[in-house]
Amino acid sequence: MLSAQVILLLKRAGVTEIDRLSPVLTALRRYLDPIDEPESHQLTDDEKRFLSAVVPFSLEQSSGEVQDQMIANTIIAYMDVVNRSVSEESLAELMGLDALAVRRLYDDRKLFGIAGPNGLVFPKFQFIECGSRMRIIPGFDAVLSAMPSAVHPLAFERFFMNPCPDLEVVNGSEPLTPREWLIDGRDPEPICQIVREL
Repeated sequence: MLSAQVILLLKRAGVTEIDRLSPVLTALRRYLDPIDEPESHQLTDDEKRFLSAVVPFSLEQSSGEVQDQMIANTIIAYMDVVNRSVSEESLAELMGLDALAVRRLYDDRKLFGIAGPNGLVFPKFQFIECGSRMRIIPGFDAVLSAMPSAVHPLAFERFFMNPCPDLEVVNGSEPLTPREWLIDGRDPEPICQIVREL
């Protein structure tokens, strides 16, 4: 079982629907509290994928209270991104496409998707609204193609949504976020160069 401290930290942060976190909590419980029979506590492939998507650090490298805080903070941040994302079905409707076309865009690395408790979801930061529809920010596919596959989803979201000193429009001006840079119609290559090193 996850420690009472992690559950308390999650509740203090406003995460009250603990059941909604069932896939990650199950994986974490099985990882942190293995029972005596080694075969019975092995994570399934789905649990490993979801756990590695949510927890970007080695749990063996920390212990006790620090580990509890790291786990809780990471779960909260990851679930915040999930909550600000749209499902595959909803995205298809918002883009005026069918689900197969959305899946193809994802498979071709033109859409950024992450594991959610109920399947794949797509963070909204990669879209702009056009009336009642959503479309992918122009140039986003180039950035996504340049991004190493090992980059954690939280790291990518933070990078994409925070001002980047290398993205100044004029010397001395306030730097733009990569998202703002692309929405302004600028060349994605400077972002691609940065994201290759994440």
